[in-house]
Amino acid sequence: MSDECKHGFEPGFCDTCFPKAAFVPEVKEPAKRASRTRVPARTPGTPKAGPVSATLPTFDAAGQRLYHVTHISNLPEIFSTGSLLADAAAPVTDISSAENREARRTVFVAGQEDSPVSAFVPFFLSPDAMLWQSIRSGKSDSRLSRDVPALSANDFVVLVTTIGAVSVEGVGALANVVVADGDAAGSLTPFAANSASAVRMLRKLRAEEEYESLLEAEVLVADEVPVEKIALIGVANITVRETVKRMLAPTPYSTKVAAYTPWFQAAE
Repeated sequence: MSDECKHGFEPGFCDTCFPKAAFVPEVKEPAKRASRTRVPARTPGTPKAGPVSATLPTFDAAGQRLYHVTHISNLPEIFSTGSLLADAAAPVTDISSAENREARRTVFVAGQEDSPVSAFVPFFLSPDAMLWQSIRSGKSDSRLSRDVPALSANDFVVLVTTIGAVSVEGVGALANVVVADGDAAGSLTPFAANSASAVRMLRKLRAEEEYESLLEAEVLVADEVPVEKIALIGVANITVRETVKRMLAPTPYSTKVAAYTPWFQAAE
């Protein structure tokens, strides 16, 4: 018998069923001021002490989670094909506007002049990405189909993976991954198209002061992402969770399905 909660999460990982205890700050006694010790002057002829280098905190680029939003009606074709495909020819429910699709076919990734943005599967870096907020709130956006505002947020799903899962071996750890600092179809959007620059951009985006940029950024994965690389399918409620599990039942995939309502609530 599974130990997961009714929303599909392992014990302790659901904020609804396992709410975190309120943070209580620890009261500390004032630190005693240490007496200053005079540093002896350098003896002539001895080498100067080198500067103390600041150590950057460890950043796990491979563990960075990625989020792809699609309509639930597109899942049967994705499961049948076995992959999320770049620039899918005819999704059942196309949430992208025709203008946006055309723009992504004509904008090329900097450093990869033979690769249009449309040749990549797009992911967000947050389950609260700005474009996903627009969908949830029913707001118009030139990147979205005119039909999207009439769709219920509960009829969407969020496919979750990590950079480490979708990257392939090649030149650098992120050979098939590109990071876009904003809308990938924007004419002025900077791209990080090699492993070193991608990690630097991800680190910058993850910094607290860059949070708004994080919500606008995209991670692009070349060509396709196999369904087996998707670790989790996030849904709005338990009813949708059971629907998706029935879709998965006849397939060879054991992707976890979890209901997490906050991901689907309209942005304030």
